[in-house]
Amino acid sequence: MQKYVKTIGDERLTKVPKDLDLKPYRDEQDDDLLRRMLTSVKAGKAPQGLHARDLAEAIEQLRQRVRRHGTLGAQRAAALLRKTK
Repeated sequence: MQKYVKTIGDERLTKVPKDLDLKPYRDEQDDDLLRRMLTSVKAGKAPQGLHARDLAEAIEQLRQRVRRHGTLGAQRAAALLRKTK
């Protein structure tokens, strides 16, 4: 297999759709990571130069979008939330 790796890696693509979606795939761990980031920001550990309130709001908005995609991480988070209520 190794002898083909370089050949394939150097291959130039010729039939690429103009509307190809280049966004990264959502990962099932995204919601878990965003939740940890939000906890850290709320604890005052935001990177210098960023407004913690704006950053927290942006993370919350992104979490809402990630949850709507139904990733496994989002499903786990929803299940944990239901258990705590």
